[in-house]
Amino acid sequence: MGAFEDGEVEAWHEAGHAVVARLLGARVRSLTLDAEEDEFGGRSEIAWPPAAEAESASLSARVALAGPIAEVERFGGENLDDP
Repeated sequence: MGAFEDGEVEAWHEAGHAVVARLLGARVRSLTLDAEEDEFGGRSEIAWPPAAEAESASLSARVALAGPIAEVERFGGENLDDP
């Protein structure tokens, strides 16, 4: 990924999660680009309102997909580790 600044792909990835979560009615509790406890470059913590519990799996899936989609939309898929 040499053409990209350090952390740039991760920042777009996490921003994708956060933006879609907010659009779907969640609260973004935290967002980090330095998740040292695992091998991932970032982490988002999303809180769903109680009314969304019944559909939380569907909402969470959309938020999960938003990270990789944001990467591909911004950088294209050919140079990414996990398009």
